[in-house]
Amino acid sequence: MSSLLRAKQALLVAAMTALLALSGMALVGCGGSSDSAEPANDAAEKPSADATASDESEITSLKDLEAAMSEAYMGMTDSGEGFYYASSADGSLCIVMAAEKGGDVVSFVGPATTNGNMVTVTDIENELSLTFEVQPQDDGTLMLDMGDLGKAQVAPCKVSEVLEAMDTLDTYGNAVA
Repeated sequence: MSSLLRAKQALLVAAMTALLALSGMALVGCGGSSDSAEPANDAAEKPSADATASDESEITSLKDLEAAMSEAYMGMTDSGEGFYYASSADGSLCIVMAAEKGGDVVSFVGPATTNGNMVTVTDIENELSLTFEVQPQDDGTLMLDMGDLGKAQVAPCKVSEVLEAMDTLDTYGNAVA
């Protein structure tokens, strides 16, 4: 499954959870009652089991994903790979991608946890994780130290730019993890 599709699904699950948690307030705020049998938003209904990937992409677009993300970085690893990072403000959804020049792409899509300046992103599909130390640099960039996996120098950029790059990698890259 593509990284952005997994992110879109994670965003949809998070949105559904938030919708359920706030449904009482939302229905009262919209003039309904909290015991109303009608859903407040038909678009929030769960897709049928036979929904295709294109159906899911219609439910959650890149614009929806962009709205959920609050920070984004892009740069290079010390071995010459492209490195891309986008995350929601609370870390509940994070996407990390590294792309080799040959087209192989490794991605992690899931929640990010922090412990001091250490960040761990755990993939929601395969439960593999990537941990790195965030080291701010004098020039405003960040050095992400991944230990034995090397380092990545990244700079802040627009969320839309990172998501577009990730979408291109998802479309044309060779996903290896």
